[in-house]
Amino acid sequence: MRRVHTAQNPAEAHFVRGLLESKGITAVVREEGMIGDFPSVWVAADTNLALAQEVIMAMSREQAPIETQSEPWCCHKCREQIQPQFSECWNCGTNRSITL
Repeated sequence: MRRVHTAQNPAEAHFVRGLLESKGITAVVREEGMIGDFPSVWVAADTNLALAQEVIMAMSREQAPIETQSEPWCCHKCREQIQPQFSECWNCGTNRSITL
């Protein structure tokens, strides 16, 4: 058994396990009930190690923020000033990426 991922919480660990199993890689979650430890995902066969790491890296890239803004943005539709952590206007619901 080889550890391929250390998760922040049990839900993340089981998500990664399910993702690996959907690709035909047998995986298990360990340390999910240990206080102070982070749960980890392990693959059963060393032959699956490279593929498992590739799947996890692809997942990490997909979850990375596309852009990081530190300045408020102006809604293109209603001109409301929106804080940078939001991707939609609270006033009219327009998405930040939509331009008029």
